[in-house]
Amino acid sequence: MRAKPTSLILTLIIMISVTSCSFNNQFYHPKPLKAPITTSITHDNTGDMLYTMHIVSHKQPPVFITPKGDTVDFDYRIENILFSNRQEDTLHGWFISPTNSVPPKATLLFLHGNGGNILSYLSLVFPFVKMGYQAFIFDYSGYGFSSGKPNRGNVLSDANAAVELISQRSDVESTMLLLYGQSLGGHLAPTVANMNSKAIDGVILEGAFSSHKDIAAHSVGFIGRLMVREAYPAKTAVKNLHKPILIIHSINDSVIPASMAKQLFENANEPKDYFEIDECHICGPLYYADEIDKRISKLMKLQN
Repeated sequence: MRAKPTSLILTLIIMISVTSCSFNNQFYHPKPLKAPITTSITHDNTGDMLYTMHIVSHKQPPVFITPKGDTVDFDYRIENILFSNRQEDTLHGWFISPTNSVPPKATLLFLHGNGGNILSYLSLVFPFVKMGYQAFIFDYSGYGFSSGKPNRGNVLSDANAAVELISQRSDVESTMLLLYGQSLGGHLAPTVANMNSKAIDGVILEGAFSSHKDIAAHSVGFIGRLMVREAYPAKTAVKNLHKPILIIHSINDSVIPASMAKQLFENANEPKDYFEIDECHICGPLYYADEIDKRISKLMKLQN
């Protein structure tokens, strides 16, 4: 017995809907954290243990201990911050600032990628703190110590809540506030900047994709473009963005093709700068922090 046309159409709609949800959920790969946590920090070249990081509670900043048991005295401080998004999820972040008396060059608000958590991206923040920036990095809903679940609406709400929180601090009001978005965060950053245009002074995108549909099509072909919903494509958001923008992308990026970054750059308004690197996906701060600093300073007219 043949199925009625209406039954076939209904079945097709259900199949597309289920598959679409599956495709859209693939954008997020959170790694939750549960305290207490102890992790080793090793030397990049020798592999020797430099110190251990201890996180007793999500309500306290990490403590660093040497192999001899002494507390590490860094030239920066880490402040633990808990705040809420519009869904009333509790979000977790760290505000990292130099301990010297020199005013910070600027404040960087990091929007990280779609995997891992705050620990995964911490090493990408430190190079800038060492060069005189202060920085805020936080976890989206469902990542790290942050509660809730990640989806497009929530991560946008998370980022907006982070901007509102940080921009009102007295030690940030006297500086330029720059969004530094990497990968998923790079796609998110132009929209966040447009929604918070009075608070944001500039934008840095590293390893960003041009739209959800574009990266889905790149990953799985035309079917990906059909199945993925588009909410706030970066390639459209940059057209409406009237802030200085630096776009960084590796020609050897195996995750997101450099052609997407070039499209973002073409769509962006002046003043803008494009920095092509040749290391791994969002590895710029590890290998090119000095040059990135120079380009940020030139673009934003910062005092070095």
